[in-house]
Amino acid sequence: MMSLDKWTDNAKAVLQTTLESAQTSGHPELTPSHLLSALLQDGGVTRALLEKESVDPDRLAGELSSGLNRLPTVHGGAQPATSAALAAVFSSAQNRAQRAGHAYVTATHLLWAVFDKPDDALRAAFGRLGVDAKRVRQGIDELLEQKGAGEEGAESRQMALDRFGRDLTKALRPAIWIR
Repeated sequence: MMSLDKWTDNAKAVLQTTLESAQTSGHPELTPSHLLSALLQDGGVTRALLEKESVDPDRLAGELSSGLNRLPTVHGGAQPATSAALAAVFSSAQNRAQRAGHAYVTATHLLWAVFDKPDDALRAAFGRLGVDAKRVRQGIDELLEQKGAGEEGAESRQMALDRFGRDLTKALRPAIWIR
């Protein structure tokens, strides 16, 4: 059983959204598609990171929704079980956090892990959209290597920077300097 003691509040909230989504849809198990869908609903860093890597979050969400609608359903109110594929994603996220020396597993670690350990359904969706999972992971790695990325509250700080900050290097790149 995985321990959520070292997961940020945001990562726990994404997990709760994942569970609620599967329960509402009557799916008997939680899959990496449920998790990625919840990460996209959460917005914040997930959408910004994917857009930075030329992945259209809305098209990806549509692919995920279509795939989730094809999953079998059950009725009876039982809590969905965690699929082996999703357990591998959780393990990958925890390992990634440990390798980086981070004290907490964040939603960003979960996003990285979804692209590290996609199941067949996600691989197919990535293929249809032309998503290069390795390139996306590399982009996420850049964020995870920043000081404080694995601390409680890291996601909300990053969201504030993304929303209210301005990348001056990016803004000046197209400028031509003539002396």
